[in-house]
Amino acid sequence: TNELTTILKHFNKITGLKLTVFDTMKNVIAEYPKNHCSFCEYINSLPLGKIKCETCNWNAFSTCQKSKEIQIYECHMGLTEVTLPLIENEHVIGFLMLGQVKNDKTSETILKKIKECKDEINLDPLVAEALISSVKYHSHSYLNAEIKISQICCTYILSQHIIPYKKSLY
Repeated sequence: TNELTTILKHFNKITGLKLTVFDTMKNVIAEYPKNHCSFCEYINSLPLGKIKCETCNWNAFSTCQKSKEIQIYECHMGLTEVTLPLIENEHVIGFLMLGQVKNDKTSETILKKIKECKDEINLDPLVAEALISSVKYHSHSYLNAEIKISQICCTYILSQHIIPYKKSLY
């Protein structure tokens, strides 16, 4: 929806983070910006890289659906991602996902993951290493602030019924 995309644009303007809203069937409802950072675009351009990225997302959604709590996790390439449940009438009706970022801990992990995944997903380590700079750095405290703001966005999205609740899904 236009209103949802506007919210995501404003969040991105303040944080620089990509936000995506998914329904419970893993469909994208809205996202901003449309593209990932260059590093993630490269990984997603590789068929096995894309599968691994989607698997990380789906695992986070599954955990989030069961726990009804925010999931902060490291993706298969070592980047930090966050998934928040959108809960209405005690049912998870979707997910708000933000990321991908690097922090103090992940910089070394990313290089290690590139070496580990070189053959597994057929990536060119020189290309991947050159693209690491496209991943935004966010400190732990900054990411926590972004999570708090995204929780407020979730509350607003739900209170304005921007994502319709469909009881038939449950």
